[in-house]
Amino acid sequence: MSPGITTAGRTDLRSDPSYGCAEFRESSGYEHESEVMALRRLLDRLLTGSRFRTAVDVGGGYGRLSAVLAEYADQVTLVDPSSHQLRLAKRAFPGGAPFRRRRADAAHLGFPDASIDLVTLVRVLRQLPDPQPELAEASRILRPGGYAIVEVTKSRHHPQAIARRLAAVGLHPCEVLSVSNLRHPLAKAVLPQAAMLAVERAAQRPLGPLYFGPSVFFLMRKAGVPRQRSTG
Repeated sequence: MSPGITTAGRTDLRSDPSYGCAEFRESSGYEHESEVMALRRLLDRLLTGSRFRTAVDVGGGYGRLSAVLAEYADQVTLVDPSSHQLRLAKRAFPGGAPFRRRRADAAHLGFPDASIDLVTLVRVLRQLPDPQPELAEASRILRPGGYAIVEVTKSRHHPQAIARRLAAVGLHPCEVLSVSNLRHPLAKAVLPQAAMLAVERAAQRPLGPLYFGPSVFFLMRKAGVPRQRSTG
């Protein structure tokens, strides 16, 4: 069993022997746990007794969410332009990461057309003034009927504008979640993390259509015939 994966199959980077390094401290934070919650919620909706065959975590850093995707896909590839981040993945998962690693730019992923079942872009668009090339590239590599999970930071892009850009590249909405709804210093100062996450779990779906939180997760589907899933 790879470090960072619990016996229940859930990711917990705090169990990794490299945890405690500065690069990995965010993995115990409220924002990280909120994002993991949102990601699992969307994927649990899609999969019942089956798995994706292929998934790509675009701009995934050292793989904090790639490890979560490995619970839902037979083959996961972490893509990041930073060789430093890819080296950190070895430290985060010294027993062998449950995903492949590839150095590439989000606008030039290098996968064949229509070859991937699931693509995620989390904490990626916030770094881009114009994310259209990256969104088009994600759509290009998705098989017809495949899915994309795209996170939008409201301080950087308006969710409605990103939704229009996604539609322009053939990706259509299935669900939207409001994420990190209690991201405020006062909330963190007075509430234990367990209480914050309980509120988060209750709030993500009802607040999603309102784009309430500072982060919005879009579940998008590429038009076309649904791809077959792996059964295990």
